[in-house]
Amino acid sequence: MRKQFDVTVDQSTTAVDALAGASGLPKQRIKDAMAKGACWWTQKGKQVRLRKAKRELKPGTRIQLFYDDQVLARKPETPTLLENKGRYSVWFKPHGLLS
Repeated sequence: MRKQFDVTVDQSTTAVDALAGASGLPKQRIKDAMAKGACWWTQKGKQVRLRKAKRELKPGTRIQLFYDDQVLARKPETPTLLENKGRYSVWFKPHGLLS
């Protein structure tokens, strides 16, 4: 289930409450998606990730949630450290690792 929710807040509320009201998703799923980077908000003209569910939003704040069950359910393989040179390191990241 891939969904995108775009909400502009009318009154002061928390981020998770605003998204739960607009999307109909349970708050726990929204919190999980926010922790994984699926929520963005516009702050001072720039789009910034929003990870805190209890963030107070002022009226007029635009918030977006990009929700995809399949992406959020993935269990990524762990990357392997090949070499650590102090100033830089070399990692092997398996295919499908998102970051």
